[in-house]
Amino acid sequence: MYWALSRGATRVLVSSQDARQDCEQFFPAARGKIDAVPFAVQLGKASPIDDVRAVVAHHGLPEKFVYFPGQLWRHKNHLAALEAVRRLAAAGTDVVVVSSGNLTDGRHPDHPAQVLALAKDDALRERFRLLVLSLRTHHAADARFCGSAEPVAFRGLEHDG
Repeated sequence: MYWALSRGATRVLVSSQDARQDCEQFFPAARGKIDAVPFAVQLGKASPIDDVRAVVAHHGLPEKFVYFPGQLWRHKNHLAALEAVRRLAAAGTDVVVVSSGNLTDGRHPDHPAQVLALAKDDALRERFRLLVLSLRTHHAADARFCGSAEPVAFRGLEHDG
């Protein structure tokens, strides 16, 4: 069905460059008609700083951290984030990465377990925090309080493992 739709479409919108490449590979008739339009999260009105600090305290987070929202999907590349944290620690830079999102990967069911196992490494245990549940208000407050990083694989930061 998607083949027929992509063949007759004048434009095909997908959510990422990764999805665009998949479409081009599996539906060659769509080549040249595909645009990647990444979705964006609407955070709503700004949270008062006290609300933000309450969220950070609720999760027991340090004052400064890098927020890395994203499902534990392989193409989100948590392994690259963990490797970066390990290298920074080895160089004497202490950074904490806080991640949140779904703990399943339908395409690569074993991948989340690989990420979680690596995160238990001595060099990473206190430097990588996974928030299993993040309420929308917490997510909005988290995003306003800190920087955000997403080293997704299709942006050229692929992990060798």
